[in-house]
Amino acid sequence: MSVVEKLRELCRSRGANGIIGLSRAFRLMDDNRDRKLDLEEMKLGLKEYGATLEDDEVVELFKELDKDESGTVSFEEFLKAVRPALSQERLDVIEKAFSKMDKTGDGSVTLDDLKGVYSGKEHPDVVAGKKGEDEVLLEFLSCFDTPNKSDGKVSQLCLYFSP
Repeated sequence: MSVVEKLRELCRSRGANGIIGLSRAFRLMDDNRDRKLDLEEMKLGLKEYGATLEDDEVVELFKELDKDESGTVSFEEFLKAVRPALSQERLDVIEKAFSKMDKTGDGSVTLDDLKGVYSGKEHPDVVAGKKGEDEVLLEFLSCFDTPNKSDGKVSQLCLYFSP
């Protein structure tokens, strides 16, 4: 089994939040906030994520993902390599979900779009008075936002889902 396949399997074993968790881990790995990982950031981040990879396996993974040999791996390259291909049926479901959230039809989902589709009123932190409804909706949206470039808009969901 290749190192990429091992990482995919780890994501799969974590269920529905596997790839989302990995994208969050990427944000934590990116110590210098340049939306790219160098080898050391990847080593530390994968260890914190719970990936039981040997150092030589992380080096192998890094070399495989660093296609342009720049010494860094971008967030998009990382997720595209780790996330298995989506079936057409799954892509269709994701597109329908995105279209439902994108109330304005402008190709991006914002807080205003979400307000008409989802309610945060029953969220435990809202019920407890710790957070407002907008705050929990923004937190939800941030799960799909580009790491370290959070602008409150999501334009692509497919990177975050695995079959």
